[in-house]
Amino acid sequence: LACMDVHSGEIVWQINVLEMVGSKTNKWALAESLLVDGDHVISTPGGPEHAMIALDKHTGKVVWKAPSSGDLAGYASPILFTYKGLRIIANLTAKSFIGVNADDGSLLWKVEHESYADENVLMPIYKDGELFVSTLKTGSVKWKIDVKGGKVSLTEVWRSVDMDNH
Repeated sequence: LACMDVHSGEIVWQINVLEMVGSKTNKWALAESLLVDGDHVISTPGGPEHAMIALDKHTGKVVWKAPSSGDLAGYASPILFTYKGLRIIANLTAKSFIGVNADDGSLLWKVEHESYADENVLMPIYKDGELFVSTLKTGSVKWKIDVKGGKVSLTEVWRSVDMDNH
């Protein structure tokens, strides 16, 4: 990852995000669009140590690291939303759908979502307390979010293999 001065094109900072979290590239390398949340840049490099990280966008220094989901990065881009006062970042990894507390990096949920060839590509969609993902050959899933006592859980509303995306 690199931060460049918009006027001069000079590099302000750069890091190897995979080395930073002890991960490795997946088959097609990293393809996510980074998420900017205020002064933070969010990336989902996956790996055995950390699933997602937040960096200070001015310095590249680590703000928080979310625990590993146990798999490599997917190819999807993270989304940020607020539900019941909780700021949440959601994204797909190679084999899972995860939610992370946007303020401290704690892992809020992990649900299995294995796709053909670990190609979880599409950005999750959030609306009115529900999340939707769609993946090649695995199909589409819609979950309802539940927040109780600071804990978050997902309940599957429906699943369909009739609509899949790649």
